[in-house]
This record gives sequence, structure tokens and C-alpha cells, in this order.
Amino acid sequence: MSGIINSTGSKSGVIGTTVGSPPTNILQIKAVNGDSTDGSTSNTDFSSPTAMEDTGITINVSSASSRVLIQWLLNTHISASSSTPIAAIYAFRGSTNLGCIFGTRNNNSGGYFDKTTTTFIVDHPNTTGDVTYSLKCAVNNGTFYYNRIWVDDVDDNRQRIMAFELKSTTNHT
Repeated sequence: MSGIINSTGSKSGVIGTTVGSPPTNILQIKAVNGDSTDGSTSNTDFSSPTAMEDTGITINVSSASSRVLIQWLLNTHISASSSTPIAAIYAFRGSTNLGCIFGTRNNNSGGYFDKTTTTFIVDHPNTTGDVTYSLKCAVNNGTFYYNRIWVDDVDDNRQRIMAFELKSTTNHT
């Protein structure tokens, strides 16, 4: 540690250095790469979205007071021949819907719309042990694709999933 003791005895530092000990609020990190297989749905029932294959991650939560931050990075696109297609992605803890974490629409009234999607959620599972998070999706018309990239002849992992167990403090709710 580099730093300067000022006249009051407080430590001050130089940009890019650490002053004192950083808080240890990250208890664990788990990361997985998703499958390289495309997935899709034409499910139009937003109240019962379709499971998105290979978007799950399981983390062993050590404290019932912990929070869990889950981040997904995946490629998505919508293909439809008419109307304005709308798609939504929902996060799930087991079978519990934690809500819509991503929505998109194609303003071109059909056609093809690609994007790289990064989305995350902070959850308080209020339990210990293995907790599994996953994604589900639905589209109002056309087809919603995930884990698909714009270059069809490239076969690589198209998604990354990370879960962080965070120590609960009075700073988060």
C-alpha cells in the first residue's frame, strides 16, 4: 500500500493505489460459458415463457442474508415477416419468476434485428445451499433467437454467465 499520512493521522492515497484494506463484500464468484448451440422460441405466452437452454448457473449460497448478483451476456435477435416483433427475457430462481430483465423490439416492422445483450439481476434468495438461476423468453410474433451470432459459420461459445455471492450489509436491500 502506498499512501500519505496527513496532519490529522488520516491516510490519503495516490490515484490507482489502495489505501487501507478493501472491503470483502464478494464472498464467491462462479462463472460458466454457455453452449455454442442456437436456441429459439416462437412462444407468444408472456405469462408462461419458454426456458432458454443452457442459460443456467448454480451457486452454493453460504449465508441466508447474502445477496446474489447474476450477469448474463448473450447474443439475441428477432426475425419476423410483419408487424413489430417484441421479445422479453425473464430471470428465474428455480421456478420463481424474478421479473423481466430485458425487452427488445424490432422497429423495422419485420425483418431481422441482432444485438448483444448484457443483463443482470441482484437477488436475495434468503436461503443457504445450491441456488439455480436461469432465463426464459417469449415473443409476440416471429421467432426470438438466442446464442446466435451474425456470422453463421463461426461456432463458438456465445454466452457468458457469472454469479457473485455478496455479503449483506446495510448498504444494500
